[in-house]
Amino acid sequence: MPQSTSHYIRCFIAVPLPPDIRDRIDRYLVDLKRINQSVKWVRAENIHLTLKFFGEIGTEKVEEIKKVLPAINTISSPFMLDISGSGCFPNNRKPRVFWLGIGRNGLNKLETLYRWLEDNMFRLGFEKEGRRFSPHLTLGRVKKEADFSTLLEHLEKRPFPATAFEINRIELIKSELHPQGARYTTLTGAAL
Repeated sequence: MPQSTSHYIRCFIAVPLPPDIRDRIDRYLVDLKRINQSVKWVRAENIHLTLKFFGEIGTEKVEEIKKVLPAINTISSPFMLDISGSGCFPNNRKPRVFWLGIGRNGLNKLETLYRWLEDNMFRLGFEKEGRRFSPHLTLGRVKKEADFSTLLEHLEKRPFPATAFEINRIELIKSELHPQGARYTTLTGAAL
């Protein structure tokens, strides 16, 4: 029986953030890190807007995705999107993930990108997401139970300044998990 030559890669499709936006988020994270060490804060260079998470997939599927992504420019051109607001999942009483939100400006266009990806990845054999699309930028994940009231108060009183940036590409990103945090490598990109 022939052996499979497929390897598995943990990956996702995301909108990369411009360097200046990452720098602003990095500066914002300084206070958050000081306020609470019970959260594993994401390094600013790893913050992105996830559109489709695959988990572990075979290299042959990665190649199929790479062939499909460039067609995204048939349904979208570059557009502006706002970072606005912050919060946590699932709720303030038992936070698990802290995030920055996405405002209304450009949201319809972002949802069009998301639906296009869901439909095209479904054609490649991937399940559609069961939950409603909730675009956000993950800032950190809770690593141990703690009192988060001071952190939540800070997020409310000193929100991240509303910021607009241009979305002009999406990327297929490989994620390697390490004790010091995830390491991301762009496998391919597609311009809008």
